[in-house]
Amino acid sequence: KVEEGINTAEEQDELFRVEQYVEMALNYARLDSESTDLLLKKIELDAVIKDAVHKYARLFIRKKVKLQYESVNCIVLSDEKWLGFVIEQLLSNAVKYAVGGTVQIYMKDEETLVIEDDGIGIHRKGFSVFIFPLSPTIC
Repeated sequence: KVEEGINTAEEQDELFRVEQYVEMALNYARLDSESTDLLLKKIELDAVIKDAVHKYARLFIRKKVKLQYESVNCIVLSDEKWLGFVIEQLLSNAVKYAVGGTVQIYMKDEETLVIEDDGIGIHRKGFSVFIFPLSPTIC
């Protein structure tokens, strides 16, 4: 990471955004690759969420977004890298659209992780794109 010549918070935020876009592009390229290596294993969901929140902590603070996080106490069968990527993308969008608001992370039931913000929202027709089960789960 190149942060030595970066002085202002705006410059740091811009560098972070560029790094995230590069990472996203690389991840999408890997998805199309025949050599995509999914390693399914039991993962502690709280650990993945905490890593993602830590990664976006600076933006939470800078955009004055409050975080309400309830430990989910859940183990999921997933690929840790891809699950982390999905959670990071959801957090990124939540922080982007909830400026001065709140982002909540909690389990709705034993199979539904909710990452919710009080931003401008998505039209109801678009919901099916964002809702997917974490099954099989062991909570």
